[in-house]
Amino acid sequence: MRTMNPSRCRFASILILSLLAATLLSAQPAAASLFDSYTRQPSREFDLPAISSAPGTSQGGTQMDNLPDGRLVLVTTRITAFFTGYGEVRVETAPGSHVFNYVGDLPLPTLDNIWYNPPVFLTINQQTGKVAVGNGSGSLGIFDANNPGGVQWFEGVAGGNFLGNAAWRNGTQLAVTSSDFAENRVDLLNITNGHVDPVIAGPADINGVGSGGVAFDAAGNAYVGVGYGSAVGEIRKFDTSTWPTPVQLFTDGTLVTTQLSAAWLQFDSEGNLLVGGADTFGGSGHTNYFSIVDPSGQVRSFDPDGNSVNDAYNVVYNQHSGEILVWDDSYGSDPLHVFVFAADAVPEPASLTLLAGGGMMLAVGMWRRRRVVKAA
Repeated sequence: MRTMNPSRCRFASILILSLLAATLLSAQPAAASLFDSYTRQPSREFDLPAISSAPGTSQGGTQMDNLPDGRLVLVTTRITAFFTGYGEVRVETAPGSHVFNYVGDLPLPTLDNIWYNPPVFLTINQQTGKVAVGNGSGSLGIFDANNPGGVQWFEGVAGGNFLGNAAWRNGTQLAVTSSDFAENRVDLLNITNGHVDPVIAGPADINGVGSGGVAFDAAGNAYVGVGYGSAVGEIRKFDTSTWPTPVQLFTDGTLVTTQLSAAWLQFDSEGNLLVGGADTFGGSGHTNYFSIVDPSGQVRSFDPDGNSVNDAYNVVYNQHSGEILVWDDSYGSDPLHVFVFAADAVPEPASLTLLAGGGMMLAVGMWRRRRVVKAA
């Protein structure tokens, strides 16, 4: 019986694999969107570290966001008395390591020297790496992740209102939501000169606009949510091309959706809107889940643990890893578990193209080599 030459076997195998890859490529639909592909990833979940064991202190809540390289930054409250304490700052050793180095405490503001638990927000500028943290009683701090002692505090940013949330508009401007239960507003803070411009005013009968979330889409539009009250969970879209003037009313915005308490808003890399929070003090029943809203208005909602009916989920999107990080921060527990949602790995058409093209080139190269050797 005649046996096949080994080189011909290799050539045939490579050719078959290349043709198979090309066939898969031609039959492969467009890669599923993140909106459709998000699933819980238990193997990637982790617990946030507890506070230091300083005498007379107890565990507080944690806020977090990621640096441009994907490493997480945490600010955890170390409670010393009712509504007092300090923020401990930790930085992840490497993206995805879930190991955090303690780098220092945040000094308290000069005038607003009561630290609220938890800090009301923590958001990191993805251009500069600057960290912005909010103290609920009206102070906003800017610092470098590895030097919290050098924090620059901006006090009275919202005219004495309680801060709600914030989002970076660009490298130097922060949109900050706030409320005093009668006046609700969004202000634009320029961190280079401390100038504050009112940009959105919420009517008094829509309580809690200031406690809601704020986020910017890729086109620069602002999305603002209602934290609680008569319009809880409303999220409206605003054209920011005229900011900082004239001041827009909350009702001037285009209604996008109504979800939860809209306390936490972020966008993922495909423009899906991530919504977290809970109407803890209201009667809407909007608790114990977070939602993803795609650009067409479709909604997917998730209850990460299914245990407590009063969970209020914080939501952070890590652009570096493609993960949605979700945790319940009800004034702190030890430890805080972070749920992770991400898209399952799906071969992209570009990957199949490289596979097919590389295989075909290798096969052709082997065929040419065989012809040269034979001719010699």
